[in-house]
Amino acid sequence: MESSSERVCTLQHRSKYHWSPDAILVELRNESSVVGCVQNVDAFMNVRLNDAVFTDQCGRQEHVDQFFVAGRSVRYVHIPDDVNISRAIASQLEALRQFRKGMRSRGNRREFLNVRK
Repeated sequence: MESSSERVCTLQHRSKYHWSPDAILVELRNESSVVGCVQNVDAFMNVRLNDAVFTDQCGRQEHVDQFFVAGRSVRYVHIPDDVNISRAIASQLEALRQFRKGMRSRGNRREFLNVRK
């Protein structure tokens, strides 16, 4: 069983590199679900899907161009079998390290405790 941070890394990697055109299934806590292509995922597990199909609790479906899922509403995320989760997590962590390294080297990091008025 993977943790929520592993799911976030996997989905962020999927949205950034678009491994395949396959859609993912996100089951929601209210017994509804949505299937779509991942556009964006943040650290709170908020997911934005493109070309999505929302299915409500009664089984009615509605196609929408974009769909936003609040992280607190996510019950399960079904990741396709072709996704190498270990590689996705490692890749996202490395990208984060590089980003942080770049921020420090450019002097963009600010410590608010040292700011004087």
